[in-house]
Amino acid sequence: MSDEVSNNQVELKHWEGVFLLGFVTMTLSVGFELLFGYRVRMAMLGLGFLGVMVPLLVNLPQSLRSVTVWVCLAGFALIEGLSFVQGHNVFDGRILVFRVMCYLIFLSGLSVQLFEGKVFSRPILQCAGYLCFAAVAVSVVGLRGFDISQGGRFTGSENMHSVGLSYSFGLGGVVAAYLAIANRSLLARIASIIAMTGCLFVLFVSGSRGGLLSSLAGILLVFAYAIWNGQIRNKDLAGVLAAALVGVLISSFYLAGKWAYVEERVLYVFERFEGAIDNQFDNSISERYLLNRVYFSDIENLFPFGYWGYSNDYPHNIFLEFVVRWGIFGILLGLALYALFAFSVFLPLKKRNKTNSVMLLFLALFAFSFINGQFNLSLEFNRGMWFPAGFFLAVALRSPFERDDIS
Repeated sequence: MSDEVSNNQVELKHWEGVFLLGFVTMTLSVGFELLFGYRVRMAMLGLGFLGVMVPLLVNLPQSLRSVTVWVCLAGFALIEGLSFVQGHNVFDGRILVFRVMCYLIFLSGLSVQLFEGKVFSRPILQCAGYLCFAAVAVSVVGLRGFDISQGGRFTGSENMHSVGLSYSFGLGGVVAAYLAIANRSLLARIASIIAMTGCLFVLFVSGSRGGLLSSLAGILLVFAYAIWNGQIRNKDLAGVLAAALVGVLISSFYLAGKWAYVEERVLYVFERFEGAIDNQFDNSISERYLLNRVYFSDIENLFPFGYWGYSNDYPHNIFLEFVVRWGIFGILLGLALYALFAFSVFLPLKKRNKTNSVMLLFLALFAFSFINGQFNLSLEFNRGMWFPAGFFLAVALRSPFERDDIS
């Protein structure tokens, strides 16, 4: 993997790059509940969120002078106003807090572009790699404490279920894949790749097809663009495969006492894929299908301002959720998000070797969250999507195809 840093790229100061550590902590906070309980998970989530806020806080004076920021704030106010008038249950307590967190995460993503032309420092990348490894290790240890020998999808506790588990570790696997490329320390690379394989293992435990597919897509995208941009040399591929094998072996040996369970989980996931391919719908697909029929059968009530009294039985699709919640305004938001994602995918292709690893991270995060959002999680819980969405919106508004130094 290439160790060179372009002459026009300056390393972020350590405290500026803390948002990467915050994102890793926020993403994998669910793993701490497996071993330490719900309160520790919430503490890690809050700590990670504060780290993610660093770009916004550091660049607050510049951000407050940005027309884009004020337009976004007006949009957030409109969303809350529509939700209140419509009597949506998504305006309640904890969901409101999570939605406000998403607003702030989006604004922090907008502010990242003010670190233009900079890359993460080596210590930050190394710490992030070791943090990923530690969080995944804690999670695997925690899994042994659950009675996970029964069939069906994973349900660890009242606050933890298969979709949430798969989302967190799917996103964690993508971040770990990026760190395996961006790190220039061999030990940190190995730790990152082992963490990546550990995340994939937890995805099998969750039994979630969407999380597994989305994570594999994000990971493959990371490596494909890295090869495309010359960040991975052929001789590195053998090292990647060897480290991945170590990750599999460590997980396997540690869970040797539950090897029958590991085998059962792998078979269960493949059976779920096989059933979907053969049109043998399980409860998961059937419930989504029936829910969408309910919304479409009452489509006249979706316009102009969304479905009255919409609850947390979300449509399991980003675009449809926008429409169900906010009608015509939601259609515009949904189309804007889809266009922004298309822009984020083609931007690195346009810039080719001018794309550095920071943009690669945001692209991978956006890809995973966007794909996963087509069939899992409501908008408030898809926190990983709003940070890169804010970043790429800022990039799109600054005519990036005429610039070479956007990070």
